[in-house]
Amino acid sequence: MRQLLWPILFLSGLLFSACIGSENPLSQLGEYENDPRLAGTWFVQTKDGSGYIHFSRSTKEGWIDIASVGFEKKGGLDIDFCKAFSTHLKNGNFLNAQCQVNMESSSEKSPEFQILFYEITSDNELSLKAWNGKYIEKSIEEGRILGRINQFSLTITDGSSNLVKFIQESDIDQLFVEITKQDGAGPLFKIQEPPPRASGNKNSPK
Repeated sequence: MRQLLWPILFLSGLLFSACIGSENPLSQLGEYENDPRLAGTWFVQTKDGSGYIHFSRSTKEGWIDIASVGFEKKGGLDIDFCKAFSTHLKNGNFLNAQCQVNMESSSEKSPEFQILFYEITSDNELSLKAWNGKYIEKSIEEGRILGRINQFSLTITDGSSNLVKFIQESDIDQLFVEITKQDGAGPLFKIQEPPPRASGNKNSPK
């Protein structure tokens, strides 16, 4: 499970396709409505185990809370936490995620954003795609986008507007690689919708 989610991809064998952070999100929090189709529980099976990813409804602050719980073959659970918000562009839907870097602290998040391209089918299948590391590295070297190239990671330093322009001018299939098919995994399947919001709660976002 740890190889499927964006914060822990830094520690996995998918380094070059996933170890890419962005100093800026694609949009500002609250600029776009969060995708209500994400809310619920999704199941995924890999060769090393299975797990669940829970997406909350949009909070009143505008975030989506994300928690993954995986069952490891060797026993025990693998639990990860992120917060994210949506950006909707003409060539697709994206998540801007900040993920927990210290499991001892419930509030400490990575300062960088992990940008994910996602698709949801009519059959409630979710696929997630992360940056293609080789494509991003070449784009930084060619000056198409600003960033830093380190030995084991890439950091995109360009501003949000230039980042959006870069995505819209690129081929999505070359720019992003599907991480939900790595490690012998298939797509994620929605198995449960979240409970309805409590009626009469004035603090609940619409």
